Amino acid sequence: QRQMCIRDSSRAQPDDNAATTSPSHNPEHDRFHLVLTFNVPSIDIFCKLYNGPYPQNMSGAEWRQQYCDEARTLVHYDGSSSQENRGMNMVLNTLFNVDLREAARVVKCDEWKKFMEEYNEHCLETDRIVYKIRQNKPFTAFTHLTKVCGMSQVNLLLLVQVQDPLTYKIKFDQNKEQSASYCNTLLSKCLVPPPASTNSTTNANMVAVMLFDVPLTGHAIEHLECVDESVGEIAGTRQVWIIEELKAPPAANQSKRPAQ
Repeated sequence: QRQMCIRDSSRAQPDDNAATTSPSHNPEHDRFHLVLTFNVPSIDIFCKLYNGPYPQNMSGAEWRQQYCDEARTLVHYDGSSSQENRGMNMVLNTLFNVDLREAARVVKCDEWKKFMEEYNEHCLETDRIVYKIRQNKPFTAFTHLTKVCGMSQVNLLLLVQVQDPLTYKIKFDQNKEQSASYCNTLLSKCLVPPPASTNSTTNANMVAVMLFDVPLTGHAIEHLECVDESVGEIAGTRQVWIIEELKAPPAANQSKRPAQ
């Protein structure tokens, strides 16, 4: 029987775990799943500002709920202190069902401009990269990558629940060089929940692993699917997302950015 090739969300999916390689776009609502990465001078200061207050005396969660599904929002960071990392921390912020039109609308006010001036004074972001997720639903196993067509390699975001995020990250970093056959080890990284409360309690032990330049070969997929029991991964909690960097048009005004 001919295997179904996953291309776009308008086609029937072979099972509940099926996903698409078209952008994670719901045409009815013009919503996307986005992943933001950037550096901040202090993860503690970032978390405090991220939680609010925001314009109109809203909490950070209330503000983001205007344009995304805040209940699913995730924040991860590189797990080091800013002193250990040349005075910077990398943050990964995952936003689901983002309404880009609404996100652009809510920042068109003087209160937002004032808020951002104060935010940048205390926690200036640098090296921001925006990725779009190319699926509406995650794969729950790396083996589902065999259904992807028209791509020889992909960049992935793995979200997975673990017993202890810091232990998982240490193991990942220790074994990183052994991963050269199935990802770019210079770019790939594991990020953990921040010390301050930014994620829901159900996601308190979820780690985020970014894997770049993953070849869609049987060997690579088989290697990724293997679970090292010593890392404390909780079975059945994998979310495998295909991500793609969004490039700004050359003439774009670089001062404009998505709402936080």
